[in-house]
Amino acid sequence: MKVKFWGTRGSVAVTGKNHCKYGGNTPCIEISNDEEIIILDAGTGIRELGIELLKKKNHKKISLYFSHFHTDHIVGLPFFLPFYNNEFEIDIFGKPYVYNSIEEIIDLILKPPLFAITKDEFKAKINFHNIDVDYIHEENGLKVQAINLNHPNPTIGYKIELQGKSVVYFTDNELIQNNHTSHNLKDLITENHPELIKFCTNADILIHDSSYFMDDYNKRIGWGHSSNYATAMFAHLANVKNLYLFHYEPTYSDDKIDELLSDTIEYLNQLNSSVNCFASADFLEVELE
Repeated sequence: MKVKFWGTRGSVAVTGKNHCKYGGNTPCIEISNDEEIIILDAGTGIRELGIELLKKKNHKKISLYFSHFHTDHIVGLPFFLPFYNNEFEIDIFGKPYVYNSIEEIIDLILKPPLFAITKDEFKAKINFHNIDVDYIHEENGLKVQAINLNHPNPTIGYKIELQGKSVVYFTDNELIQNNHTSHNLKDLITENHPELIKFCTNADILIHDSSYFMDDYNKRIGWGHSSNYATAMFAHLANVKNLYLFHYEPTYSDDKIDELLSDTIEYLNQLNSSVNCFASADFLEVELE
């Protein structure tokens, strides 16, 4: 199973000389093997993923799962080239918010004045699936589960199990919603998130919102994102094997994300944690064998 990051930035895409190492695309992740391709979110990173998929002879059937429909997670949708190719069949999954179906939400994005065309231009076969937080899908050794996260408007986290390996995707998840220090994180997370901890326990990879340093988080309480220390403690309590920091604050430069990573690793070392910690980056590929 392969995990590839196509977009790792939060809120808005960024560019320039200070964003070359980790990239500036907004969230999009590909999980695949020889038979399956699953896409998580359709931020700006999905544009380049689409270009890559057109070059492949297989992978003409795609499952696209949305965590939620905030702009940074959907803005790349109209630029995903497989939509305009009749060789593809694309299943789109998400939880409707306010509207009756996710198809209605997609229609909001794909019409003037927000975009020049509608989804009537799509040539691929598109299937829309409204799901909720109790969603479980099992087929041919693949299992996809959903769970509710803590973010303004409904946001879903996913666990994908394939070939005996598991990947959990928790973007836009605020673990603690008040001022806190590193010393009280264990009690706060254990008390408030037993279901999320259980959902992630022993995962091979946890991709988790790590938008801010602790000091920056305390100025943004209630925005729906986590500090690196809260994310690290959560990963430690869930005993995940590998933690990938994700959904970076857009003002953070490459140097700042380097610091975020080293600061998180240092904190995990203080916990005597077995969790391996990495910084996700656009185009980073991880093989799980």
